[in-house]
Amino acid sequence: MVATDEIEAFGFMKRMELRFHLFMCGHCRNYVAQIRSIGQGAKNAAAETEPDREQLQRLEKEICGKICNHNHGSS
Repeated sequence: MVATDEIEAFGFMKRMELRFHLFMCGHCRNYVAQIRSIGQGAKNAAAETEPDREQLQRLEKEICGKICNHNHGSS
């Protein structure tokens, strides 16, 4: 849903439920942030612009760090 922007088709209450869940669930907030970063990277690549190497390295480290430290479902 979040990855494909299907949220816009939801009714008001369903969108509020999702927003509340994202407010409460840090794991899902991180997932949404990662999806948005990937989407922005894809848009930049599609625009055929020269990528900022420093920004790419920073994003790569950030994504790898989040993946390596990911423990969704653990207490």
